[in-house]
Amino acid sequence: MQRRAQTDNPCAALPAAEKTNRFMKTLFPTPRAVQRAAFVLSRFSLLGVFLSVATANITNSLLLKYGFNDQPAHASKHASFRELMQGSAARPFAYRSLLPRIDYALAQHIVRRHPSLAASFEQLHLHRCYFADVRDIDWTPPVATAYTLMYFLILASTALGLFFVYRIARWRNLSFARALAFLCVYSFLFPLLFQRSVFFYDFFEFAGVFGAVYFFLEGWMFRCTAIIVLGSLVKETFFLVPIALLFLHKDEVPRSKRLWWLGVQLTCSLMARHLIMRGFEHNPGGMVEFHLWDNIAFWLNPKYYLDWNNLLAPGVFLPRLENPLLAVPIALAGRDAWHASEERWRRYFLAAFLPLLALFIVFGYGDMFRNFSLALPAVVLLALNAVTDSNKIRLISTRGYTTSE
Repeated sequence: MQRRAQTDNPCAALPAAEKTNRFMKTLFPTPRAVQRAAFVLSRFSLLGVFLSVATANITNSLLLKYGFNDQPAHASKHASFRELMQGSAARPFAYRSLLPRIDYALAQHIVRRHPSLAASFEQLHLHRCYFADVRDIDWTPPVATAYTLMYFLILASTALGLFFVYRIARWRNLSFARALAFLCVYSFLFPLLFQRSVFFYDFFEFAGVFGAVYFFLEGWMFRCTAIIVLGSLVKETFFLVPIALLFLHKDEVPRSKRLWWLGVQLTCSLMARHLIMRGFEHNPGGMVEFHLWDNIAFWLNPKYYLDWNNLLAPGVFLPRLENPLLAVPIALAGRDAWHASEERWRRYFLAAFLPLLALFIVFGYGDMFRNFSLALPAVVLLALNAVTDSNKIRLISTRGYTTSE
């Protein structure tokens, strides 16, 4: 009878721990839907935290160093943010004043309709933290409100651009953890491009170009075109983006379809460009700033190749990008990425980089590598192609030997 009882009770022969486990599952069931919700929520929370930290790292380091370019050097060139808000900046900076003018008009409206809200803007201590170059007498309620609004817009655009970087990494089949790691590495390196200055529109350009490339890769061409139009309203050189995207199409896409989308996007971009460049004929300056001879003198001077800066924080000095301590590892890593990439990604990189290089030589200034920001998605795609199928990142390889981790 005892043996039969043991046969009738399936749990009788189980170990005590497994009995307890089954008993707990019976009392506290965990449906698959709850597990899935917890999984998604955890990933969402982690992504939000990583985006917040990366956004803070980029914006804090750059704005602490440069603010909104209200230093005397930029004021003498009529390129300060206050002059952009008023539409009196010199060309070509005046062409990028549409967003600051809208921002200033909205700030004036807030001051008139909601004076208490405008007063709270002044109490955010942004003046002392990031915008100390603005004199106290000029820090009026409309100016304080406009600067605060632009600050939050910059935070949002930086976070959006970083989100697109993450999505592109996921599109290239990186795991969630690897994509977060790639996002962090990108946020560490991105500020190094701004060795001489940063302008408010650099953050919007960053979000725009990565958004356009991500939508393009996903095949969402109408969204890509909308982003290109918005980017062209911020900066007049954004028309180079659709030209480079022409070379990012898959080989099986018909040439007629490629040219059709190029025509649509380029037309919309040039129309937006014409709109933002109207009405500034009497502003000082010109359509471009010619610096060819200055650049030749700069790059022929050996001392600049040994230069350092304290971009990220006071007392923290880093080699500049042209310093061999950074230039050599970047070149070797770039060689690895180039050899690991398919023809499509190489083609897009050349289409994005070479026009900017020509413009940089003639119209750039010194080592202002921020002028290559429109080519950053191509650099990211090459770097992602250096991630192998086993998610091992090739760092630097020599003949017959590859280091990876």
